[in-house]
Amino acid sequence: MFFRRNTVPEIDAVTLHGKTRTDHPPKLIDVREREEHADGIIKGAILLPMRNLREQIGTVCPDLSQEIVVYCHSGARSASCAAKLIQMGYTNVSSLQNGIIAWFRQGYEIVTP
Repeated sequence: MFFRRNTVPEIDAVTLHGKTRTDHPPKLIDVREREEHADGIIKGAILLPMRNLREQIGTVCPDLSQEIVVYCHSGARSASCAAKLIQMGYTNVSSLQNGIIAWFRQGYEIVTP
């Protein structure tokens, strides 16, 4: 099934940055490929490439109500992955609008894994 970006909740980089600085930050899932991940990640993110998401998400996020923010390079893959997670029963999922590019453009920290 095909999903358009606007069919899933999105979060902007500024809002996400604020949430990552709280006592209960969302679980950050980076759905890029390993070679993209090597270029840098949002601190605390877990690499879970799009192709492995369905099989491995339960290990990383067993609580279906946990807040999850999915991101990729530009936001397209993460929107698709967020939609997939919602279909799987996750209830508090969003996609980082415009991906890690938006995070970087805001000047927020990117770390090398």
